[in-house]
Amino acid sequence: METNITKGDWSVNSIDLADYKSLAVISEKAQKVICHCHLSDMKMSKENMENAQLISAAPDLLSALKNLMEGVESLPPSTSIVCVLDKQYKDAENAIKKAYGHHF
Repeated sequence: METNITKGDWSVNSIDLADYKSLAVISEKAQKVICHCHLSDMKMSKENMENAQLISAAPDLLSALKNLMEGVESLPPSTSIVCVLDKQYKDAENAIKKAYGHHF
């Protein structure tokens, strides 16, 4: 599947102004903001930060999942791990489809 996902590492930056607070997921390489995680009541909670960190890890998680699936696909059909991991493989496949905007 081809994608237009912004390349490079994504990171989280805090925007802390007097009347505005947000967490921005950014790509420094592409010099752009991926998304803003607006804070309710202008309070930065642990949950806000962890959600932003999860979003910033999305490209790395997607890449790792695709690499893992390619490794499983390259195993010989008689390998017992293929049968054991059938449900997990389908879950991973569905997660990748979701990342690419395919709904199932």
